Amino acid sequence: MTTSEHTEKAGKTVLLTGASGFIATHIVNQLFELGYNIIGTVRSEAKGNWLARRYPGFKYKTVDLSPSANGNESPFTNVFKEHPEIKYVIHAASPVSLHQENLYKNLFVPSVEGTKDILQTAHQYGSNIAKFIYMSSIAAGVNIGSPPENHILTGVVESHF
Repeated sequence: MTTSEHTEKAGKTVLLTGASGFIATHIVNQLFELGYNIIGTVRSEAKGNWLARRYPGFKYKTVDLSPSANGNESPFTNVFKEHPEIKYVIHAASPVSLHQENLYKNLFVPSVEGTKDILQTAHQYGSNIAKFIYMSSIAAGVNIGSPPENHILTGVVESHF
């Protein structure tokens, strides 16, 4: 990277959700090499500390994405309030365990609700955001079984490869 490219990136902050995930750790590495300031969300202090040791200057917030943990407030609210400098959001957080009893309830619903939540929170508190990048996972393509009777199926839900 040239000096001018590094200067251009200086001061540009990226929020990366799910920063300790498989693909996200590769994104952290690339952003770090390009000189971006990175704030990652992780599920545990141990994962955040591992990234912070590997990438000097990496900041992280431990977030609990379970509905009961945050009441009516988004788990991302404090991240945006504490870091108004966030310019880019890469949403890579998503549950990926395929070994669950009810994939619809435990995989699909949290993924959709989590994405809606960060979009709404970013809109409300992220006044400096220039770009939002959504990433999906293999979980988007698995057979989730039968959804509830009152659920409307769409091409997005019932995609076939």
